[in-house]
Amino acid sequence: MRRLLRLLLVLLLLALVAGHIFYQYGPRERPAAPDPDGLPARMLASGAFETCFWVPYPHQNLGALARAVGDWPAWIAAAARSADLPPPDLPGFGPFAVPPAREIAVCSGAGGENLQLAAEIYPSIAIVAKLAGRLAANPWLAGGEVERGRRRYRVAWSGRLWTVAAGEPVDLGWTRRVPRQKVLAIARTERAYSYLPPGTYLLQHAAGTFSLALDGQPSPPPLALPSPRPVLLALAGADGDKPPAALALFDTGSTQPLRLPAAAVFHPPGTERWSLPGGGLERLLGRGVPRGNAAGWVIVATDAASAERAEALAPGLARLVPPVPAVPDQAATLRLALWLQPGPTLELSRRILGLLENLPLVERAKVRRWRDWHRLLEPLAGCKAASLTSAAGPPDAFRLTIEGCR
Repeated sequence: MRRLLRLLLVLLLLALVAGHIFYQYGPRERPAAPDPDGLPARMLASGAFETCFWVPYPHQNLGALARAVGDWPAWIAAAARSADLPPPDLPGFGPFAVPPAREIAVCSGAGGENLQLAAEIYPSIAIVAKLAGRLAANPWLAGGEVERGRRRYRVAWSGRLWTVAAGEPVDLGWTRRVPRQKVLAIARTERAYSYLPPGTYLLQHAAGTFSLALDGQPSPPPLALPSPRPVLLALAGADGDKPPAALALFDTGSTQPLRLPAAAVFHPPGTERWSLPGGGLERLLGRGVPRGNAAGWVIVATDAASAERAEALAPGLARLVPPVPAVPDQAATLRLALWLQPGPTLELSRRILGLLENLPLVERAKVRRWRDWHRLLEPLAGCKAASLTSAAGPPDAFRLTIEGCR
């Protein structure tokens, strides 16, 4: 009987240890709020950097991301290129890809200069890392000067705060409040990047929906998706000398070789901002390119059926973004709206990318753009819908939502 009790106690102890390890180190979503007195939060709030990224429990949240997307550094790089953002640079931490920490912030100045990283390392990990760094003469863990590529980094410890810096020292101020709600990540940019207005972005997950939205700003109003609904619809408002434009992909179920999926682009008369996937590929393959006009839009489609669908879609697009811009007012104007059904869109993207990659006449920049978009879509294959709305202020507005993910 005593042996059985001892065995049960041992098993219970092992279960508690395993549960503790999983809770503290296993990949999973683990939201938290920044510590307002910690250096990572001060970096985020300072305004001294052009871009900042903050993540709680990075070894767990980024571990969950890695499990969802596969090669997460490649996925992050594709996301950064698509948003015209510099990718975050996360130095390794001994055997860990990212340090086991309560929170971490990575910030950089213009052009990636003045990089600074700060992480609140777990107490036991901090002790082991310092000792291992000294024994192995590894300045990444023990502290000191490190050369990596063409950069020289300064690594230091203050208690369990691990910092890495490159470039000129940055004087941190305190210019704005720190978000207090629990989130999966925070990003801060001091200037606009592509369709991202400057501001603080919060990544949250609630009731099966992921959302990335500007903190402290009203969410853009939901835009009714015009009919007939394509599997992907992108609509851009006028931007400087760039005219309004739209792109629609339709799911026809066709799998014919050497044929692009059904698609249509919309632009105002006399101007063109976007083109069909593959540009003039349909002409090169010996097929005509149907054209049409509807609701002020000039329509170019891959086939007659797509042109007919696009003409039915055009009035709804014109209500959201007039092809000929009206006199501007003080209300927010649409920068970009995007609706898509991830599964069908991913299949169409796969066909487009496979075709473009095997044709030497297609610009490599376009192939890379489609490859990045396809890479971003892959983890969303099991999701029901995704949408993005970016509007110019005052005030600026931005919201990305991903719904119904399995």
